[in-house]
Amino acid sequence: MRHKNIIAAGLGLAGLLALGACGGDSSSSPSAKQPQGLPLAPPPPSGFTLAVDFNQGIAGWTGGTADYTVNTKPTEVKFAFQPMPAPLSGNGYFIGAHNNSDDVLVYVKKQFGGFAPSTKYKLNFELRFASDIASGCYGVGGSPGDAVHMLAVASPIEPLTELQGAEDYRLNIERGNQAANGQFGRVLGTLGNGTTDCHVRTYVSKAVKSAEAMEVQSDAQGKLWVLFGMDSGFEASGHAILQNASVTATPL
Repeated sequence: MRHKNIIAAGLGLAGLLALGACGGDSSSSPSAKQPQGLPLAPPPPSGFTLAVDFNQGIAGWTGGTADYTVNTKPTEVKFAFQPMPAPLSGNGYFIGAHNNSDDVLVYVKKQFGGFAPSTKYKLNFELRFASDIASGCYGVGGSPGDAVHMLAVASPIEPLTELQGAEDYRLNIERGNQAANGQFGRVLGTLGNGTTDCHVRTYVSKAVKSAEAMEVQSDAQGKLWVLFGMDSGFEASGHAILQNASVTATPL
């Protein structure tokens, strides 16, 4: 009888071991679920460069004007995707107007995504455009090349031309004016193409960039409005043909 009891006890122990191996006691199994901790923090945003190639088209871009009064609204306003004039090749974005006062802003704008939501970035801008206006020449109200400033703007809200006061039409954001930077704007350079013969107009491709970075915060959807334009103090017609641009964004 004792021999049978020993055999039965051994069989019972073996059964318990087998049950444990099959997961009968999940608390001791290595594959048991562990307590869930706090969710992992999202990775920090990374920097990137937003490239704009106007040679490929102008989809999503819209044009506008600002910095004028009821009586000095610019005329001959033109925005067009067109072939580059000789001796240049490819296509570009023509922007231009006749300045009927001593100040007018001609601009194009587009909203871009890809930024981290509600995140502050340091931005640097570059712009390449074609100009047939020589540098160092005289004109009405100012130099046709040196008194026309190329600029870039970035803002979480859409730049819009609004009536301010009794008769002034200006952008709804603080972007500076002519040669001065603003909270949401940077001056990149002037329209003058570097040639010196004021009587000969030859198109030259010119690259300009911001001398000082700008800090701006993206909106809750991770978007920013980007604007490029020219701020003219020359009281006559002026234009530029935008070729390409870039915005280098570094998260802070």
